[in-house]
Amino acid sequence: MDSRISASLLDIFSCVFQGIIPYGAQLLTASALASQNGVPLSSIEIIPNMWYCWLLGLFGILSIFIPFARLKKTETPSGKQQEA
Repeated sequence: MDSRISASLLDIFSCVFQGIIPYGAQLLTASALASQNGVPLSSIEIIPNMWYCWLLGLFGILSIFIPFARLKKTETPSGKQQEA
């Protein structure tokens, strides 16, 4: 597997899992801001409504099975072909 693809997948899934951790910084901040504005909301109540994280995870899984990126092959000075 190309190192760029594996780095991209690691980045995608780290964002997904960091976003859905109930006591991560993003959810705690969102629930604190909601509570300050008079809407009592726990971080666990937000998880089903986080469509961005769920869609990002779905497209991350799809990108494993459907190669969206078309990488070009280049020739190195030694004559071997390498993906660019």
